[in-house]
Amino acid sequence: MKKKINLKVGNSVIVKPNVKDLDLEIDIGGWQGRISEIYYKSNTICLDWDSITLKNLPNSIIEKCEKQGWKWHQKYLELTNVELANPRDTKEDVAGVIDEIRRKTKKPKKELLILGGKKWHLKLHQGFYLPYTPSISGSILVLIGLILLCLIQILRVGLDLRRWDFLLLSGTATLAFGIWRVQGIEKKLENTLTLLFNRGTLITTPAKLKVFQINLKTQANVWARRSSLIAGTAMLIAFLDAYLKPPVKLGHVVLTFLEVVGAYIAGRYLGQMAYYGFLKLMLPRNQIGLKVKPEHPDGVSGLKPIGNFYFSQAMITALPAVFLFVWWLIIPFFPQYQTWRRPYLGLLAVAIAYEILAFVLPLWLFHEEMAKQKQALLEEADIWSYKIDEIRNQLEIAKTSEECEILKERLSVLTKRYLDIEQMFTWPVDIQTIIKFASTNATLSIPLFIDLAQLIQNITSKTSTS
Repeated sequence: MKKKINLKVGNSVIVKPNVKDLDLEIDIGGWQGRISEIYYKSNTICLDWDSITLKNLPNSIIEKCEKQGWKWHQKYLELTNVELANPRDTKEDVAGVIDEIRRKTKKPKKELLILGGKKWHLKLHQGFYLPYTPSISGSILVLIGLILLCLIQILRVGLDLRRWDFLLLSGTATLAFGIWRVQGIEKKLENTLTLLFNRGTLITTPAKLKVFQINLKTQANVWARRSSLIAGTAMLIAFLDAYLKPPVKLGHVVLTFLEVVGAYIAGRYLGQMAYYGFLKLMLPRNQIGLKVKPEHPDGVSGLKPIGNFYFSQAMITALPAVFLFVWWLIIPFFPQYQTWRRPYLGLLAVAIAYEILAFVLPLWLFHEEMAKQKQALLEEADIWSYKIDEIRNQLEIAKTSEECEILKERLSVLTKRYLDIEQMFTWPVDIQTIIKFASTNATLSIPLFIDLAQLIQNITSKTSTS
């Protein structure tokens, strides 16, 4: 009889012969490392390669992993693909080799600013580059623009704030704040999916989840590029509507260019978040299941992390809509901005559309799945209701206190399960959040309703006149 081997976290194991790495398309038989995580439900482990394996990693493998966003120092494998082995080094040896490889493969960070997917160099003087991280480069660019705009205002009209262009300045400040708030959205989604997996609400393997996260990032970038063109085009149309009347001034042309660039940058982030709104539809396509847990203490069947993620997206995508709504209201008090009132109405419609894609649509898709699973669980609840009645009848004729205690315990468990299913909420966010979001967006939509009412009134008047 074959002896069963119980693997534990920290065990040194070796990959069995002829095991293939499907991502790297190589044979990894004989590679050795330590188990850092075990997933019993999916029968998989996370294996951290030891220092000897890492030293023998070809540079081509490391470069491919870096390019694809994979971790070259660890691998997810099935339990059946490894067996126990004697350790060949220490964890300190592993850490030292990883640091050495990272130093060798680290590239000098000379690209500073990311604009629409392109890399720009900001060279302060010969041989010196401004330190940066790509995640904040967009914010740095917009903040620099805001500072320059303030300096231009001072040079043009001095410190007389009444003559400053607050529409332009507030728009630039809103863009800078939005870019700052959106930083780390990819990592936030990655953590959300990992948390759902650990809770057991995402049914998959660690390897499939990792591939899914990489595919999400790739496709989100495609949407970001398309969205940047949509946002830039919408802003260009708005400017043409506001300024395409003779005489056309050079200042208007320059301002149009700057605003279109700003919309292009914002559109990338908005497109990325809009794509994340289709997450629920992508799960089954990637063979990832979703399982609600009515008994989960978060109150939304274990899906609160995804609700929180989408709510954070809503707070970011709401910024353009709030900006446009506020200025639509106060433009009548600024005669110099009157030409912008109608174009801002069109831009407001675009902004609300992004909000719907980033928050309303994903919530509805998850709601449909939760409602579907609740319907199936209600059939289970009906069975529990019959058993609850049976136990109550048995309690009436129970002869010993021990028998009564056992029956009461069973009754308590079944009653809780029944109530969890019966009272299960079918939205991934609480009702207060839904009401708050709905009321806020109803308010933001008021200008659109007013314009629609005026349009209907004009059409009715023309029809009656004819």
